[in-house]
Amino acid sequence: MNDHNVTAPYSTDVTRVQWLGAIVRRRILAGRYRPGEWIREVELQREFGLSNGPVREALQSAVADGLAERAPFRGVRVIDLTEREIVELFEVRSALLEFAAELAAERAGPDAEAGAAELKAGLLEDLNEDAAADMSLRGDLSNWVFGLAGNERLRAAYERPLLQSLLYLGVARKQERVRTALVPPVIAVIDAIAGHRPADARRAVRALTLQILVYLRQAAPANGEK
Repeated sequence: MNDHNVTAPYSTDVTRVQWLGAIVRRRILAGRYRPGEWIREVELQREFGLSNGPVREALQSAVADGLAERAPFRGVRVIDLTEREIVELFEVRSALLEFAAELAAERAGPDAEAGAAELKAGLLEDLNEDAAADMSLRGDLSNWVFGLAGNERLRAAYERPLLQSLLYLGVARKQERVRTALVPPVIAVIDAIAGHRPADARRAVRALTLQILVYLRQAAPANGEK
């Protein structure tokens, strides 16, 4: 998506800071700003015609999301995790999603099967789309799981590791073979929850996480220990 096709929010409830913050987040998750890359305030000021105040606040929102870090006297750069830190991040992500999937399978109501069918249909359609759409589906999956689980505190705890993991998922999932290979484990998660099988839901999330870690190691060897 071309950022300059996004309408400036001057006539809406969205502030310039929120608008630019969303653009920065999208660029990080899409890989336009790579792990470890410095995001230049002056370039964003020039590109979007904003003063340094809104730009600085927008970048701070990326820091607050855990997608970037601010270094004194140097500015803001995208987080750059070691391989060990990436594995630990996905372990945290998996533990939260496993618990949510178990709760979802226990609490799923009559509408769960319809939601599951919609997710699976979207997953297959997504194979023909780009990485950004693929990540959007991941958000749909987790929203469905946490919605069924009915635990907003658990969802809030999951949000930060989710965003950070999407930063690294974007590298591997641009490869068509990776995205195709992840379809069966994602469907296994959906089916276990819709089928009211809590233990299977936990195991399916764990299997999905392990598969993702395999592809992350293959797709991003540069993310090794520093």
